[in-house]
Amino acid sequence: MCGWIAQVVADPRYVIELQSIVDRIASELRPQYTLLGPNGTIESVAWEADASATETRHYVERGRRFQKLSPEQLNDGWVTAYQRFALQRDNVKEFDDYEAEMRLRKVEPPYERVEIERRKLYEEIVEAGPYKPGDRNT
Repeated sequence: MCGWIAQVVADPRYVIELQSIVDRIASELRPQYTLLGPNGTIESVAWEADASATETRHYVERGRRFQKLSPEQLNDGWVTAYQRFALQRDNVKEFDDYEAEMRLRKVEPPYERVEIERRKLYEEIVEAGPYKPGDRNT
C-alpha cells in the first residue's frame, strides 16, 4: 500500500477504499495514443495520463475539497476555472482539482461549454509549438 494513502486518512477502514480508487484511476490512465490536431497527427498522451494520476493523488492528499459539490456545482466550477485559466493562467491547482474530482466521479468535463476557450488554447499551443510548419527538417 502506498505510504501517502496511509497519511491521508487516519481511519484505517478507509485506506483500502482509497487504495482501490487510486488503483482504478491508475489502471484507466495507462499510456495510450490518440488523434490530435487538425491534420490528424498521432501523438502520445502517456505523459498526460501520468500527470493526471499525480494530480488526482495530490488532490486526494489535500482532502478532496470539491467532494461535496453537486454535479451541477462541479460542472459550473470547472467551467469557471477553465475560463479563468484560459485568460490568466493563474489557477492551475484549482483547475486541476476540479478535473481530479471529475476523474474520481468518472464524469467528463462539460467541454462543450468552453469550446471557444479550448480552440484559443489549442491555437496558442500550436503557435508556440516545438516548431512551425515548414521549419522542421524532416
